[in-house]
Amino acid sequence: MKIPYGYYLNDKNEVSVDPTKADAVIMIYDMYIEGISLRKISQKLSEKGYLSPSGKKVWSAQVIDNIVCNSKYVGIVSFGKYVELIVVPHFISPESGSNSPANI
Repeated sequence: MKIPYGYYLNDKNEVSVDPTKADAVIMIYDMYIEGISLRKISQKLSEKGYLSPSGKKVWSAQVIDNIVCNSKYVGIVSFGKYVELIVVPHFISPESGSNSPANI
């Protein structure tokens, strides 16, 4: 499993939350739920100085869309046809992300 943006592997090889990057993901979800366009979200992230997952100052709409659609942020992972709740620290509650494609 690839570690999503906002997480890292700690010294014990466990998935942990990166607080700065988690703030960016929370901001993305909050703005998305408010109906703000991906382009506008990209501009806001750049204005706030958040670097994209590839380390760029400019965020693409596709990267933001990938984050919003990633169910791992609400603690759900799928392996083929199997879906399970995983025990990793997730910082987007399933309720707050209920309007995101990750929960549809």
